[in-house]
Amino acid sequence: MDAERRFTDRDHLVNQAYRDSDSLRSRREIYRFQNPRVDLSDWIVSRIDGSVGSALDVGCGPGTYLEKLSHRSEIVVGVDLSPGMVQEARKATSTVTVADALHLPFIEDTFDTTLCIHMLYHVPDIEAAIAELRRVTRPGGRVVVATNGLQHMRQLRETFDRVVTRLGSGEQEPVLSSARRFRMEEGEAMLRPFFEVVVRDDVRARLEVPEVEPILDYLESVRSFHEHKLPDSLTWEAVMREFRSEVEAVLERKGIFEISNHTGVFICGS
Repeated sequence: MDAERRFTDRDHLVNQAYRDSDSLRSRREIYRFQNPRVDLSDWIVSRIDGSVGSALDVGCGPGTYLEKLSHRSEIVVGVDLSPGMVQEARKATSTVTVADALHLPFIEDTFDTTLCIHMLYHVPDIEAAIAELRRVTRPGGRVVVATNGLQHMRQLRETFDRVVTRLGSGEQEPVLSSARRFRMEEGEAMLRPFFEVVVRDDVRARLEVPEVEPILDYLESVRSFHEHKLPDSLTWEAVMREFRSEVEAVLERKGIFEISNHTGVFICGS
Protein backbone atom coordinates (compact mmCIF):
# COMPACT_ATOMS: atom_id res chain seq x y z
CA MET A 1 0.00 0.00 0.00
CA ASP A 2 1.49 3.35 -1.03
CA ALA A 3 1.86 6.27 1.37
CA GLU A 4 -1.24 8.16 0.24
CA ARG A 5 -3.51 5.12 0.30
CA ARG A 6 -2.52 4.46 3.90
CA PHE A 7 -4.14 7.77 4.79
CA THR A 8 -7.34 7.02 2.89
CA ASP A 9 -7.77 3.24 3.16
CA ARG A 10 -11.12 2.55 4.83
CA ASP A 11 -10.02 -0.70 6.50
CA HIS A 12 -6.92 0.91 8.02
CA LEU A 13 -8.80 3.98 9.22
CA VAL A 14 -11.75 2.11 10.73
CA ASN A 15 -10.02 -0.95 12.16
CA GLN A 16 -6.65 0.42 13.19
CA ALA A 17 -5.91 4.15 13.13
CA TYR A 18 -9.33 5.28 14.40
CA ARG A 19 -10.83 2.09 15.77
CA ASP A 20 -11.29 4.11 18.97
CA SER A 21 -9.99 7.40 20.32
CA ASP A 22 -6.91 6.05 22.12
CA SER A 23 -4.34 7.04 19.48
CA LEU A 24 -6.06 10.36 18.86
CA ARG A 25 -6.08 11.26 22.54
CA SER A 26 -2.44 10.21 22.88
CA ARG A 27 -1.56 12.37 19.89
CA ARG A 28 -3.26 15.40 21.43
CA GLU A 29 -1.32 15.07 24.69
CA ILE A 30 1.76 16.73 23.22
CA TYR A 31 -0.15 20.01 22.85
CA ARG A 32 0.05 20.64 26.59
CA PHE A 33 3.51 22.01 25.76
CA GLN A 34 2.12 24.52 23.25
CA ASN A 35 3.28 28.15 23.52
CA PRO A 36 1.15 30.23 23.36
CA ARG A 37 -1.47 27.79 24.60
CA VAL A 38 -4.59 27.54 22.44
CA ASP A 39 -7.54 25.25 23.10
CA LEU A 40 -8.08 24.36 19.46
CA SER A 41 -11.67 23.15 19.75
CA ASP A 42 -12.71 26.30 21.63
CA TRP A 43 -10.83 28.45 19.13
CA ILE A 44 -12.43 26.80 16.09
CA VAL A 45 -15.95 27.03 17.50
CA SER A 46 -15.30 30.69 18.36
CA ARG A 47 -14.66 31.37 14.65
CA ILE A 48 -18.35 30.71 14.00
CA ASP A 49 -19.98 34.14 14.19
CA GLY A 50 -23.58 34.53 15.29
CA SER A 51 -26.03 31.68 15.63
CA VAL A 52 -24.77 28.18 14.90
CA GLY A 53 -28.27 26.98 14.06
CA SER A 54 -28.55 23.30 13.20
CA ALA A 55 -25.06 21.78 13.12
CA LEU A 56 -23.39 18.75 11.55
CA ASP A 57 -19.89 17.48 12.35
CA VAL A 58 -18.53 15.27 9.56
CA GLY A 59 -15.79 13.01 10.90
CA CYS A 60 -16.86 13.79 14.44
CA GLY A 61 -14.46 11.34 16.11
CA PRO A 62 -15.15 10.91 19.85
CA GLY A 63 -17.46 13.94 19.91
CA THR A 64 -15.25 16.80 21.08
CA TYR A 65 -16.88 19.34 18.76
CA LEU A 66 -20.36 17.90 19.23
CA GLU A 67 -20.06 18.70 22.92
CA LYS A 68 -18.85 22.24 22.20
CA LEU A 69 -21.59 22.86 19.63
CA SER A 70 -24.30 21.54 21.96
CA HIS A 71 -23.81 24.65 24.12
CA ARG A 72 -24.74 26.84 21.14
CA SER A 73 -27.28 24.75 19.27
CA GLU A 74 -30.26 22.52 20.05
CA ILE A 75 -29.75 20.48 16.88
CA VAL A 76 -26.31 18.84 16.75
CA VAL A 77 -25.61 15.81 14.53
CA GLY A 78 -22.41 13.84 14.05
CA VAL A 79 -21.22 11.27 11.52
CA ASP A 80 -18.04 9.24 11.41
CA LEU A 81 -16.73 6.34 9.37
CA SER A 82 -15.61 4.47 12.50
CA PRO A 83 -18.24 2.61 14.55
CA GLY A 84 -15.91 2.82 17.54
CA MET A 85 -15.74 6.59 17.31
CA VAL A 86 -19.51 6.83 16.87
CA GLN A 87 -20.03 4.81 20.04
CA GLU A 88 -17.84 7.23 21.98
CA ALA A 89 -19.42 10.31 20.40
CA ARG A 90 -22.86 9.21 21.58
CA LYS A 91 -21.76 10.30 25.05
CA ALA A 92 -21.98 13.87 23.70
CA THR A 93 -25.20 13.47 21.71
CA SER A 94 -27.44 10.60 20.65
CA THR A 95 -27.73 11.88 17.09
CA VAL A 96 -24.55 10.27 15.78
CA THR A 97 -24.33 7.67 13.05
CA VAL A 98 -21.82 5.79 10.94
CA ALA A 99 -21.55 7.42 7.52
CA ASP A 100 -19.09 8.13 4.73
CA ALA A 101 -18.17 11.77 4.02
CA LEU A 102 -18.57 10.99 0.32
CA HIS A 103 -22.21 9.92 0.81
CA LEU A 104 -23.76 11.92 3.63
CA PRO A 105 -27.21 10.56 4.58
CA PHE A 106 -29.00 13.92 4.50
CA ILE A 107 -31.08 15.78 1.95
CA GLU A 108 -29.88 19.04 0.43
CA ASP A 109 -29.82 22.22 2.52
CA THR A 110 -30.29 20.47 5.89
CA PHE A 111 -27.81 22.26 8.18
CA ASP A 112 -26.89 25.85 9.01
CA THR A 113 -23.35 24.97 10.10
CA THR A 114 -21.29 22.01 8.87
CA LEU A 115 -17.90 21.15 10.36
CA CYS A 116 -15.14 19.02 8.88
CA ILE A 117 -12.21 19.14 11.30
CA HIS A 118 -8.82 17.64 10.42
CA MET A 119 -10.41 14.99 8.28
CA LEU A 120 -10.49 15.87 4.57
CA TYR A 121 -7.00 14.47 3.97
CA HIS A 122 -8.41 11.04 4.87
CA VAL A 123 -11.05 11.11 2.11
CA PRO A 124 -10.09 9.43 -1.20
CA ASP A 125 -11.91 12.05 -3.31
CA ILE A 126 -11.51 15.41 -1.59
CA GLU A 127 -13.43 17.42 -4.19
CA ALA A 128 -16.41 15.07 -3.93
CA ALA A 129 -16.35 15.36 -0.14
CA ILE A 130 -16.31 19.17 -0.35
CA ALA A 131 -19.29 19.00 -2.72
CA GLU A 132 -21.13 16.90 -0.12
CA LEU A 133 -20.37 19.44 2.61
CA ARG A 134 -21.79 22.15 0.37
CA ARG A 135 -24.83 20.07 -0.61
CA VAL A 136 -26.07 19.47 2.94
CA THR A 137 -25.49 23.09 4.05
CA ARG A 138 -28.26 25.63 3.60
CA PRO A 139 -27.77 28.77 1.47
CA GLY A 140 -26.47 31.45 3.80
CA GLY A 141 -24.99 28.81 6.11
CA ARG A 142 -21.34 28.07 6.59
CA VAL A 143 -18.92 25.19 6.26
CA VAL A 144 -15.97 25.12 8.68
CA VAL A 145 -12.96 23.11 7.51
CA ALA A 146 -9.81 22.68 9.62
CA THR A 147 -6.42 21.27 8.70
CA ASN A 148 -2.69 21.72 9.34
CA GLY A 149 0.00 23.65 7.49
CA LEU A 150 3.05 22.25 5.75
CA GLN A 151 5.35 23.35 8.60
CA HIS A 152 3.30 21.56 11.24
CA MET A 153 5.55 19.21 13.27
CA ARG A 154 8.46 19.99 10.92
CA GLN A 155 11.34 19.50 13.39
CA LEU A 156 9.95 16.19 14.60
CA ARG A 157 9.52 14.92 11.03
CA GLU A 158 12.98 16.11 9.96
CA THR A 159 14.70 14.52 12.96
CA PHE A 160 12.95 11.19 12.42
CA ASP A 161 13.77 11.16 8.70
CA ARG A 162 17.38 12.12 9.40
CA VAL A 163 17.67 9.10 11.69
CA VAL A 164 16.18 6.83 9.03
CA THR A 165 18.66 8.10 6.46
CA ARG A 166 21.59 7.60 8.83
CA LEU A 167 20.58 4.05 9.73
CA GLY A 168 19.52 3.03 6.24
CA SER A 169 21.63 2.41 3.19
CA GLY A 170 21.81 5.49 1.00
CA GLU A 171 19.21 8.21 0.49
CA GLN A 172 15.73 7.41 1.79
CA GLU A 173 12.32 8.75 0.87
CA PRO A 174 10.76 10.82 3.68
CA VAL A 175 8.98 8.56 6.15
CA LEU A 176 7.35 10.76 8.76
CA SER A 177 5.37 13.02 6.47
CA SER A 178 1.62 13.10 6.00
CA ALA A 179 0.25 12.70 2.52
CA ARG A 180 0.17 16.30 1.28
CA ARG A 181 -3.41 16.11 0.13
CA PHE A 182 -5.16 18.97 1.91
CA ARG A 183 -3.16 21.53 3.86
CA MET A 184 -3.63 25.19 4.76
CA GLU A 185 -1.43 26.23 1.85
CA GLU A 186 -3.60 24.61 -0.86
CA GLY A 187 -6.94 24.38 0.95
CA GLU A 188 -8.37 27.70 -0.22
CA ALA A 189 -7.80 26.86 -3.88
CA MET A 190 -9.58 23.51 -3.39
CA LEU A 191 -12.56 25.06 -1.59
CA ARG A 192 -13.18 28.10 -3.80
CA PRO A 193 -14.84 26.21 -6.70
CA PHE A 194 -17.62 25.27 -4.27
CA PHE A 195 -18.08 28.46 -2.23
CA GLU A 196 -18.42 32.16 -3.00
CA VAL A 197 -16.68 33.12 0.25
CA VAL A 198 -13.66 31.38 1.81
CA VAL A 199 -12.05 33.08 4.81
CA ARG A 200 -8.80 31.66 6.16
CA ASP A 201 -7.71 31.92 9.80
CA ASP A 202 -4.41 30.45 11.08
CA VAL A 203 -2.97 29.50 14.45
CA ARG A 204 0.82 29.42 14.68
CA ALA A 205 2.60 28.42 17.86
CA ARG A 206 5.44 26.24 19.14
CA LEU A 207 5.56 23.03 21.09
CA GLU A 208 8.31 23.44 23.69
CA VAL A 209 8.72 19.88 24.93
CA PRO A 210 11.09 19.45 27.90
CA GLU A 211 11.25 15.63 27.92
CA VAL A 212 11.49 12.83 25.40
CA GLU A 213 8.57 10.58 26.39
CA PRO A 214 5.72 12.79 25.10
CA ILE A 215 7.47 12.96 21.71
CA LEU A 216 7.86 9.19 21.58
CA ASP A 217 4.21 8.78 22.56
CA TYR A 218 3.19 11.07 19.71
CA LEU A 219 5.18 9.00 17.23
CA GLU A 220 3.64 5.77 18.47
CA SER A 221 0.19 7.29 17.92
CA VAL A 222 0.94 7.79 14.20
CA ARG A 223 2.93 4.60 13.75
CA SER A 224 0.29 2.81 11.67
CA PHE A 225 0.46 5.57 9.03
CA HIS A 226 4.23 5.56 8.60
CA GLU A 227 5.91 2.31 9.65
CA HIS A 228 5.36 0.67 6.27
CA LYS A 229 7.53 3.33 4.61
CA LEU A 230 10.68 2.28 6.46
CA PRO A 231 13.38 0.51 4.42
CA ASP A 232 13.25 -3.28 4.70
CA SER A 233 16.53 -3.21 6.61
CA LEU A 234 15.08 -1.15 9.48
CA THR A 235 12.54 -1.80 12.19
CA TRP A 236 10.41 0.85 13.86
CA GLU A 237 11.95 -0.07 17.21
CA ALA A 238 15.51 0.45 15.94
CA VAL A 239 14.64 3.86 14.52
CA MET A 240 12.86 4.87 17.72
CA ARG A 241 15.90 3.97 19.85
CA GLU A 242 18.13 6.17 17.72
CA PHE A 243 15.48 8.90 17.57
CA ARG A 244 15.30 8.89 21.37
CA SER A 245 19.07 9.45 21.56
CA GLU A 246 18.84 12.30 19.04
CA VAL A 247 16.10 14.08 20.98
CA GLU A 248 17.82 13.53 24.32
CA ALA A 249 20.97 15.18 22.92
CA VAL A 250 18.90 18.23 21.93
CA LEU A 251 17.27 18.34 25.36
CA GLU A 252 20.67 18.19 27.05
CA ARG A 253 21.91 21.14 24.98
CA LYS A 254 18.79 23.32 24.90
CA GLY A 255 16.47 22.12 27.65
CA ILE A 256 13.55 21.79 25.22
CA PHE A 257 12.81 20.20 21.87
CA GLU A 258 10.96 22.84 19.87
CA ILE A 259 8.40 21.80 17.25
CA SER A 260 6.47 24.04 14.84
CA ASN A 261 2.71 24.04 15.32
CA HIS A 262 0.61 25.40 12.45
CA THR A 263 -3.10 24.74 12.04
CA GLY A 264 -6.13 26.74 10.99
CA VAL A 265 -9.64 26.89 9.57
CA PHE A 266 -11.46 27.95 6.46
CA ILE A 267 -14.91 29.47 6.99
CA CYS A 268 -16.82 28.94 3.75
CA GLY A 269 -20.18 30.27 2.62
CA SER A 270 -22.40 30.79 -0.39
